[in-house]
Amino acid sequence: MAEEVITPVYCTGVSAQVQKLRAKELGLGRH
Repeated sequence: MAEEVITPVYCTGVSAQVQKLRAKELGLGRH
């Protein structure tokens, strides 16, 4: 049960980091 609770939070944190990395890549690509 603990894993089920921790996993969503971990996935959310990872997705947020991925979005930030993508935003940086897009920003560098645009410039």
